[in-house]
Order: sequence, then C-alpha cells, then structure tokens
Amino acid sequence: IGDQYLQRQLFSNDAVQGFAFIDICRKQFDAVLMNPPFGLFFKEHFPWLKSKYPDSYVDIYSSFVARGLQLSQGKVGVISPRSFLITPKLARHREKYVLQNLNVLLDLGEGVMDDATVLSCAYILDSIELCENSIFPAFDRKSLEDKSNNLDRSVIFLDSNNTYLSDKREIGRLQKTPILYSLSSRILHTISSNEKLKDGVLIARSGLTTFNDFRFLRLRVEVDPKDIGELKIWEPIAKGGTFSVFYSDLPLLIRWSTSGNEIAEENQRVNGQTAQARQASSYYRRFGGTYSYRSRKDFGVRVLPAGCIIGNKGPAVLPAINFSAEFVIGLLNSRFIKTLIKLQANDSQYDTGIIERIPWVPFSPEKIQRIESLTRQSIDKIRSISIHEENNSLFTVLP
Repeated sequence: IGDQYLQRQLFSNDAVQGFAFIDICRKQFDAVLMNPPFGLFFKEHFPWLKSKYPDSYVDIYSSFVARGLQLSQGKVGVISPRSFLITPKLARHREKYVLQNLNVLLDLGEGVMDDATVLSCAYILDSIELCENSIFPAFDRKSLEDKSNNLDRSVIFLDSNNTYLSDKREIGRLQKTPILYSLSSRILHTISSNEKLKDGVLIARSGLTTFNDFRFLRLRVEVDPKDIGELKIWEPIAKGGTFSVFYSDLPLLIRWSTSGNEIAEENQRVNGQTAQARQASSYYRRFGGTYSYRSRKDFGVRVLPAGCIIGNKGPAVLPAINFSAEFVIGLLNSRFIKTLIKLQANDSQYDTGIIERIPWVPFSPEKIQRIESLTRQSIDKIRSISIHEENNSLFTVLP
C-alpha cells in the first residue's frame, strides 16, 4: 500500500507541475529572456529538427532563438554562444532571424557561462513587426575581466572605446553576412567586393585526418632519414603547431607508405568511409604556405615546403597561377589582412573559407615584387637561426 500511495503521490506532483507549465504557456509576456542549451541535437531527432528549422538546425541554441522569434510579439533576450555572429553554417539563420531583428548586442567572450569553455554573447531581438531601425549598438567586452564594468554608462551614453553603431544594411551586403560590428563603413564596403582572393590569387585547403596519430605520426628525429621522402615509408606533414610567421620547422612525419592505404583503412573502421584519409590529396606536396588551424595567440602563415602532406590542423595556402608562394605568405601576414581574418574567426579557428573570402584589390607589379622580396628576407633570417637548433630539420652546425 505504501508503494502505491507513493506512486500516486509522485504522479499527482508531476501532474501539478505539468498543468502549471501549461498555464505559463498560455500567458503573454512583455519580454522573454533565455539561456538556451547549445551543441548538437540527438542523432535520432536530427532529421525532425532539420525539417522544422532548416535555417537554424546546426545547433540547438539557434533553433531555440528561431522558435522564440516565431512566438514573440515583442522582445526576445538571449545569452548564447557567439558563433552565430560569424560561422558560415549559421549564415541563413543570421539572415532570416538575427540581423534584421537585432536591437542591441553585447559581445562577452570567455568566462561568462560558468565552467563552459565557450565564447558567449548577449543580445536582444525584436519581433519582425517591431524591428524598424537599421542601426544597432554593439558593445565589445571580450577583453574585459569584469564584463559589467561601466556597462550602464556605455549603454546610456554610447561613449565607450569599445562601443559601435553598426548598420544592418551594410552588413547585409557581405557574403555569408558575418556580423562584423566593429568595422567602419569604408572597410565593410571594401570587403563586400565581389572579387575575392580565391578568384585567381590563392587556394586554401584543409587536409587529412589520421584518426590514430599515435600509430601514424612520428617526430623526424625518430625515423631513419633514408625512410623519409615521397614513395618512401614516411613523409613530412603540416599539422599546425605553435604560432609562427614566415618560417617554422615541420617536425612531424606521417606513415604514408602504400599511398595512405593504412590510414584509409583506419578511417573506414572509425567512420565508415575513407574521404577524410585523403582529403585535398590533389594539393599534397605543393610549395606554398601553411598555418595553425586554431591559435589563441594570433594568425600567422609560414612556408609549406614542397613534398609535404597536408593535415586538417595545418591547412595549405597555395598560390594560383601568376602569383608566387612568397607573395601569398607576405600578403596574409600583413596587418590589415590578418585583422580581417581574425575578426571572422570563431573561437580562434581559422577556416579556409575565411581566407578565400578575403577581398582582393589588384596590386601593381612593383608592389607585388616588394612583398615577395620582404617575405624572402624574413624567411631567410629565421632559417639562418634554425640551422643552429639541434631538434630542427635544418640543423647543420653548432653556434
């Protein structure tokens, strides 16, 4: 009897809570504030989510935002990851739900969502009927330890150094509509140009994934030199590493014997396919530049020697016809281009698409030659130091 009573009691409590929830759903509110969950949806429910929210399904939180706006006749306040500002996967979500309805934006960065290692953002969205103003204020607090420091004054007087007034119409002209609120109208106009670096200047590609680095990767010093090289057991691989510019040693080798068939088999075992084992293989062993796919310190491009395999964490940036690798490396290491790349990188992840979408303004032959010359000088200076480092592949003599 005691168990039956307990079951009835638990059922009645659940019912009371359920009816209370229904009562809440029937009410109307002047404003709604939500901190939605984020991440991927359950695999078995993913097709349903994609059918209901075709523009926002790639993350749970963006689907919550879309639904909130559908229900709203007023304002929706959100605290969520900041990835919606720039990630290409949410471009349609930005265009349909965010940009046109954005009322105010507070870019917070790290240290907001308890122990979650995610960059966050707080923002207010107006319902479509209420949103009329094309200008919205944005407050960049990412670099501040105290995110609320003098925030009330900044909001009221708009007098902070990190306060911006952005025009939705100008942002809307950008490809993939990244919400680059801190850029001036002049720069926004420049980067909205239809001509991009991918249109005849460079090619950026991410490479393979081994799915078992312990098995397939070795340091150069661990391998007999006679086994290193094309058509041999081991080949050099670009796999990211610490931040550096112009030149950095590539200390890793990959077991590429039998044309990567062993890696493909591991890929098949883990993933059920082999595509990632040979990703961008037509661009392997070409001379160009490489960089670390993710780096909190900075973005920097260095030499990718001929004869190297490309890894997924060390993408390749290769010159197109009529341009040299030195020009591409020097151009991407320029302060202006690096700034544009970093502004569009979410959580310091430098996708190849960001680089290819950088606008291109043709240079004079003299300026191109000047960039090439300065790049070669920079590379040679760093290489001259490397020959004295015992762990470097260029090591020849003691200092």
